Amino acid sequence: IAISLGAVENLQAGIGGPVTSGQGRLLAIVDESTKRLARLIENLLDLSRHDADRFEIRSHRIDLRDPVRTAAEGFQSLAEKKRRKIEILLPRETVEASADADKIVQVVGNLLDNALRFARSRIEVSLARQDSTASISVRNDGEGISEEEIPLLFEKFYRSPTSPKGRIGLGLYIARAIVEAHGGEILVANLPPS
Repeated sequence: IAISLGAVENLQAGIGGPVTSGQGRLLAIVDESTKRLARLIENLLDLSRHDADRFEIRSHRIDLRDPVRTAAEGFQSLAEKKRRKIEILLPRETVEASADADKIVQVVGNLLDNALRFARSRIEVSLARQDSTASISVRNDGEGISEEEIPLLFEKFYRSPTSPKGRIGLGLYIARAIVEAHGGEILVANLPPS
């Protein structure tokens, strides 16, 4: 997958010759599909590790702004294609935590993937610290989730009846496993529009 992504990036950069607008659109589709496949494989590997009690978190002191920004920026082009806007709200000061940066990117990415599917036009990704607790929030302007569905969202293989076909229902399950392995909790709520 890394080789495929690298080849697409080289082609998009014009290595190998000029790229027409039609070729550019096709390359963007290949790029996004390959990234989606990489996320799926990572989720499946994490599911296997989790079920075998071999789930590893490699924590060290990090600035949480970095993985949150990385994940959000990684979804910007997909958001633009879907005519959605991702707003990234990060504090100016460092938000240090003992965490696995790659896993935090994965959590935020899984949350963003969901938020993009159900947003009308806007997704907000924010990071805040209160005392010794850091919180990452992903919020969209979609219709919301039925109260009956909320307890099911983080279950393995759960797919909302309104979910697009082709989804297998692992993203939120994996996100919860990662957050809990960090000693945190993951919550969902229907909030009034801001």
